[in-house]
This record gives sequence, C-alpha cells and structure tokens, in this order.
Amino acid sequence: MSGTTTKKEPPMIEYPSLSSIPLKSAQDIVWQMLMHAAHENDLEQVKANSLLQPYAQDFGQQKGDIGVGAITKKQEDDEVVPIGAAWVRFLPGVGFATAHLKQKDGHDNDNKPEFQMVLELPELAIACLPEYRGMGVGSSLLKRLFEVVQQEKGGYKGICLSCRSDNPALRLYERVGFVNVEGSELTNRAGGTSLTLMYLFDKKE
Repeated sequence: MSGTTTKKEPPMIEYPSLSSIPLKSAQDIVWQMLMHAAHENDLEQVKANSLLQPYAQDFGQQKGDIGVGAITKKQEDDEVVPIGAAWVRFLPGVGFATAHLKQKDGHDNDNKPEFQMVLELPELAIACLPEYRGMGVGSSLLKRLFEVVQQEKGGYKGICLSCRSDNPALRLYERVGFVNVEGSELTNRAGGTSLTLMYLFDKKE
C-alpha cells in the first residue's frame, strides 16, 4: 500500500457566456456562486438576504447583466458541472462597492471624482468551488469576462467590486489591473474591512 499521493490534474474547463446557456441554468449558477462569493454555506439564507439579493435576483433579465461560467465534465458520465462564475450587474448605490461611496459623495469627498466614476460602473461578483481554487479558474474567468463585457453590450467603461482586505483573491484582482479606490474603506458585515476596487477598459498600458 503506497503512501504516495498523486497530484490532481487540472480539469478541462470551458468558459461560456451565461447568455449562451438556458436562463434558468444561468440563474442557478449565479445563485450558487454568490453563496461562495459571500462566504456563506446556506443557499436559502443567501436567497433571503436583502443585501445579497440584488446581485442575483432575476439575473439575465435586467439590462446590462453579463456573465461567464466555468464548467467541466465528470469523467465517469460526462455530466456538465458548473464550478465557477463571474458576472457584472449595474447596482448604483445598492451593491457593496457603491452604496457607501454614494453616501460619502457630495459630503466630505467633493474632490474625489473617482467616487462618481465608480458609481457609473457595473459591479463584479466572482467565485469558484473551493476544490477548484488555485488552478487558475479565477484569472481565466476574469479574462473571459473582460472579453464578453466588451463584446456583448458595449458602453461599460470598466468594472468595480468590493473585496475584503484579508481576502487572498485581492492579489489576483491587483494582478489583473484592478486598483483600490482611495477612501473607499468600510467596515463590512463580518466586522472586517472591505475595499472598493475598479478596473477601466480604456486605461493605457
């Protein structure tokens, strides 16, 4: 009996646009991945959470809803399994990335035009199943999403998101080009600190 462990091979993963799959399936994927993005473990509680509902409720039926999924197939029966998703939705003053900025804007932050810029951007949500982390799924989702956002609708100048300061994914966001919006820090619902980040499509290299 060997004690040697075999390194898990990365699965074959496809990254289809969510608009290319049945609406109900896309909505199910978004809700499932929102649960992971929110660091929760009960889907029904996520669906009942008024702070989280705007990110997924009736996804695909609101103008500007755009997303991509990460799917693979089980080797034993070729069943298609969703393992991740990244999507954007316009949530001005409602999403975590923009709500507190809207409150600050026009008060002691009149000299922060980036606040107004962020309020005009759709907000990103992204997650993958825990067992597929560390395989490049997140970076591939972001790369594919950037392509789809610019191809499908047009008009979006960039993307914003809210990220906990201790989230390991923060390094991924910074690596692909997201920047911290200065002055955006707030205390999140877990008692920690969250930041608002933004990525602009037309930024010069």
